[in-house]
Amino acid sequence: SHCWHKMSHLTELFKYVDDHQDLYVQVRLLRKNIIEIPLPPIILGQLGSDPAKKTVCIYGHLDVQPANIDDGWDTEPFTLVEKDGKLYGRGSTDDKGPVLAWFNCIEAYQKIGKDLPINIKFCFEGMEESGSEGLDDLVFSRKDTFFKDVDYVCISDNYWLGKNKPCITYGLRGICYFFIEVKSCWIIDLHSGVFGGSVHEAMTDLIALMGSSLNLTRFCYLDTKSKSVLCLLYYKSVKHFLLL
Repeated sequence: SHCWHKMSHLTELFKYVDDHQDLYVQVRLLRKNIIEIPLPPIILGQLGSDPAKKTVCIYGHLDVQPANIDDGWDTEPFTLVEKDGKLYGRGSTDDKGPVLAWFNCIEAYQKIGKDLPINIKFCFEGMEESGSEGLDDLVFSRKDTFFKDVDYVCISDNYWLGKNKPCITYGLRGICYFFIEVKSCWIIDLHSGVFGGSVHEAMTDLIALMGSSLNLTRFCYLDTKSKSVLCLLYYKSVKHFLLL
């Protein structure tokens, strides 16, 4: 009877929940609200249109990775600071500094009264650090107009080999993205405690699929200092997912 007394309020509780279902649904929907913001604009520019000159398209990006002084910076990351002949600040090398260097070069040509040996087109984006979202659409939409007469593309987003020796990149490895979706033969959710082990699970199949996509080679050698056997793995090749 004591236990029943403690549970006597359940009828009243259930009635309240039933009478206020709309409130709970509304709160849940509000939490799922996502505010979409437009992509930052991509800046296109052109300097010169001499048909006797080659046209080079300069690519750069103006966005940067997040930074906070607590991350280990000696100075405020978004305040450019010169120290010992070097500039410190978020984006000074990736990639606001290299972008600015092109304008410094153009200004130097103008100051000495010399013509640029090439025509220049600029393409500066603001989403590089987030997968260059929107850039593909712009390039394809302008391939027969703005980018039509481009002879070369210079990706101004790389490193120097020293203070006086730039690094000329003549090829890029690129990145391939693959999306894999594995579905089991069951269209309903099955409880692992009841059906686990008796039916094929999509997650297990996905792990097996991805594990078979790499051809691993193992090297083992004896480390005389630690007197232990060390094994190294390297990828001999990567199979295309579509061939599996």
